[in-house]
Amino acid sequence: MSTRPALDAVADALAAAGTCGYALVTGKPCPTHGKPTEAVATVTVRAAEDDPERITVEASSHGISRTVVAYALRSAADAFDEAARAEGDEPIPYTLTEQAEAVEEPRTPTVGDRYVKRANPDAGRIVTVNRVWEAEDGHTAVAYEWDDPRASYSGSACPLDVFHRTYETQR
Repeated sequence: MSTRPALDAVADALAAAGTCGYALVTGKPCPTHGKPTEAVATVTVRAAEDDPERITVEASSHGISRTVVAYALRSAADAFDEAARAEGDEPIPYTLTEQAEAVEEPRTPTVGDRYVKRANPDAGRIVTVNRVWEAEDGHTAVAYEWDDPRASYSGSACPLDVFHRTYETQR
């Protein structure tokens, strides 16, 4: 299978947009065409030659927030799933989404519970919960402390959802 027609189509699309490969690759105006690059995200899905059920996916974005692109891709996936159902095909479940939906709400910590910080700075720091209360706005808040030989006392407090994003139960 020749890729030449696809390359020609890309070149035609770039010419119609008034830009060229230089601008897309560098993100700078092309010295020949002088036009700035448009914000673009691309996703290429290819079936393997030996197995049409196996695919590879290549994705990139330039000038567009990756979170915006991810949202757009999820919306496109939903549209593809609807089209598949309309054709009598059952969509393949997306494991990560199913796992995210199956995750139970994290429990409210109790005084004395120990947690580990997930990421830098100070990844691996062990904290001990020393107070849990309902804040004036109705949200649960958590106060905690940790040992730091450089300070006489080290502690902090935050809303429960922030605490659970930052710390995980010590195993």
